Amino acid sequence: MSRDELRTRSAALPPSLQRDGAACWPTDPDGGGTWIGTTGHGLTLGLLNVNLGVHEPPSSGTRTRGEIVPSLASCADAAAAASELLAKDLTRYRPFRLVAVDATAVVDLRWDRHRLIETSRRLAPACFVSSGLGDHVVEPRLMLFDSIFSARSATSEMQDGFHQHVWPNHEHLSVMMNRELARTTSVTTVETRRTRSGETSVSMRHRDDDGVGEPVALSGLVAAAC
Repeated sequence: MSRDELRTRSAALPPSLQRDGAACWPTDPDGGGTWIGTTGHGLTLGLLNVNLGVHEPPSSGTRTRGEIVPSLASCADAAAAASELLAKDLTRYRPFRLVAVDATAVVDLRWDRHRLIETSRRLAPACFVSSGLGDHVVEPRLMLFDSIFSARSATSEMQDGFHQHVWPNHEHLSVMMNRELARTTSVTTVETRRTRSGETSVSMRHRDDDGVGEPVALSGLVAAAC
């Protein structure tokens, strides 16, 4: 997951173990929340802002969207995360999109401040995009993703290449985005493996301007930084 932010925002704190080692996520020091988290169960949650191209300033009483991922970190799988989110009162949150991924499914939940729309699909390469310029502006990223992944078996190297991609003279639209007021500040990768014995091995790696940090690993519900 790429994180695009205004240049005025503070750099994120690197991933650390949470919930007594049962989960892991980086932290936004400005808002105190996060945009991506993973758990020892093999559930990964990613949060994107929904931007319709019209500036919507925060209203009084608005809650930070960064608290949504931590609030669902105890869920066993993507379906449970979707059920819990559907039960929440979301009226104080600005529009967002939550993507929940587990060993079998990808669940996309989109909140537009009026209703929460759930779309589920089988586990397969998928891409979700957003931009402060308007989400429709960066839809070419979806076509780029399809061109990379549609004809070949997906690999982690292909994924890394996608997140590093820059269109010359169109850096503001690129996956590795760069424009006057904002830029891609980090890329966070989660890797989940099933061992032959049926156990789940999960690790999170975070790369920002300072380089690639050491991975944080979780194994089942017992985790340790490595």
